[in-house]
Amino acid sequence: MRLLRGINVGVGEVRWEPENTVRWTRKADDKLDAWELQAGDLVLGMDRPWISSGVRVAVMQEDDVPSLLLQRVAALRTHQGLVPPFLYRQLQSEAFVHHFLPETTGVSVPHISPSQIGSFVITVPPEEEQQEIVEHIDEQIRQFGELEAEAERAITLLQERRSALISAAVTGKIDLRDTTSNSTEAA
Repeated sequence: MRLLRGINVGVGEVRWEPENTVRWTRKADDKLDAWELQAGDLVLGMDRPWISSGVRVAVMQEDDVPSLLLQRVAALRTHQGLVPPFLYRQLQSEAFVHHFLPETTGVSVPHISPSQIGSFVITVPPEEEQQEIVEHIDEQIRQFGELEAEAERAITLLQERRSALISAAVTGKIDLRDTTSNSTEAA
């Protein structure tokens, strides 16, 4: 069975690269059932919980289990009345980062504790409203992703046009002398 370690928890994903996957052979009556993860569990890396791309929190998917929870990774299961995607978005929020950032320990590798995670207070609206909030956030993320992709396409196109213009000017296919003198006169 795979062991879920901190290195396996990314921002919004559980990563099982072969070089970072460790396995454990379960035995009957090994008393490890409490540490077995389930699909839908939220997992949070407690060492270096915040990296430049966000909070290292992910949702365990069907293909991530079976696996066992290891130290320095928190597993959270929601109770009735708390929609898992709502809690997931709360843990991804700047409010969560600001909650634990002043109290992180460790200089080169910041750490958070189970008590810091447990002391993070969230408002829990009715389930229907939680779902609406999650859908709104997901739609905003989708729209930002589309805008980002459009901006990247525009940048690529502008770089290609710039290269073509420079190439044309260097090879003499276009004459820039009139353009330079007109812009100098206008200034």
